[in-house]
Amino acid sequence: ISANANTNLSNSHIENINTAITRAQSVGLYVENTSFKNGVKGIDSRDKDYGSITVTKSEFSEFSDKAIDVYYAYSAPLSVSNTLFRNNNYALYGYYNYGAVSLNQLTFDSNNYAVYDEYGAYWHVENSLFTNNNIALTNVETHTNNVYFGNNGGTYNDSATNEQVTSVNPFKASLLGFTTATATTDSNGTTLTDSTLNLVTDELVGVFMQADATSGVKYKIISNTQNSIRIAEVLSGTSLDVNTSYTIVDYNPHANSVAATASTTGSMVGAFDGVNDPYWSYVIYTKATPTTNGAATSNEIWSGTITLDGSVSFGALQHLRVERGTTVRFAENNASQTLTLNSIGGIQAQADSNSWITFTSNDDTNTSKAQWGGVVLNGYGNLTNMKIDKATTALTANAPLRGVNLDITNSSVGISANANTNLSNSHIENINTAITRAQSVGLYV
Repeated sequence: ISANANTNLSNSHIENINTAITRAQSVGLYVENTSFKNGVKGIDSRDKDYGSITVTKSEFSEFSDKAIDVYYAYSAPLSVSNTLFRNNNYALYGYYNYGAVSLNQLTFDSNNYAVYDEYGAYWHVENSLFTNNNIALTNVETHTNNVYFGNNGGTYNDSATNEQVTSVNPFKASLLGFTTATATTDSNGTTLTDSTLNLVTDELVGVFMQADATSGVKYKIISNTQNSIRIAEVLSGTSLDVNTSYTIVDYNPHANSVAATASTTGSMVGAFDGVNDPYWSYVIYTKATPTTNGAATSNEIWSGTITLDGSVSFGALQHLRVERGTTVRFAENNASQTLTLNSIGGIQAQADSNSWITFTSNDDTNTSKAQWGGVVLNGYGNLTNMKIDKATTALTANAPLRGVNLDITNSSVGISANANTNLSNSHIENINTAITRAQSVGLYV
């Protein structure tokens, strides 16, 4: 949309767009219940003065530049509330914003920069939830009643303003799919049932479900129970494709999370309060035969033992989820064979101390180094409880990296830090060079 006059947008969906909305000088923009996905910029108000921008109950995800850009918007007031930002390079970006900037009840998950104010004045963030971002806040003048989990930097724990840093993930994630799920159809639609789900009644109403990462077909959820989801369309067959997993992340914090009680009202922190919840779409992962050589064409889940025949890459819009306890083996004795992730938050590999994720060669008897290339991160990575063994360069961080409980052994180089790197509770042994740091890169160990 090229908004050259006052524009009101609601209950809409904009996807795979270079720029979703451009706003002309002095134009008022109101956005409600709208999902923005996959693009370069979401709302572009760069160098546009006057007018006002209001965004509420919406979602911005997968923007390679900026989800909302109000750089040099001068006196244009900005109000953003009950909105979810995930997997963006910059979620909110501003500079010289003299107009009132109100950012309230927002959820920022897995962004490179969540809230970035280049000038450092006039911005206020409150009652918001920051999880797994590279940098949570940059130059934000005031921030109160926010909760932070798993961020690489830019987090604040200011008791005077009731801000909290928690070590407990406030979200819950569910998988709907594979052989455990069944589907029933009637003339009015399809109901998908999975006994392992634990949903709140109708919490997913308005969410778009898509068949796979590249499909243009989307199904809108019209209702849900604790363990079932209903869509209006009639899907063929009586069971879900066993190779497809519908992944649902419930962004409403757990009842026992500090995020549920830390706000000024004593209720939910973040975009979801049970009343003014945003429209949002969740990522679909395909569990068909994993890509073992070449470029992946959709989101994938890897579990069990995966053996790669050659280098594998995931593009700017593809994501890899590696389940707890998974072992990924590189079959060829090829020092240049790599796994490359090109999207922001492109790999979800957050295991626990009882079920580590392992990347290694396919030859357990050979203990020599450089039997395969390594894992290359070209988008922000947040890795926990991961073992990497016998690589040339175990981890190449071309984008910011946060590593917790990493065990890197028997490799030529442990970590090639070409972007800011935060490493904690980890172990690096029998390595020629544990960490190499590029020019101007920040390193915290």
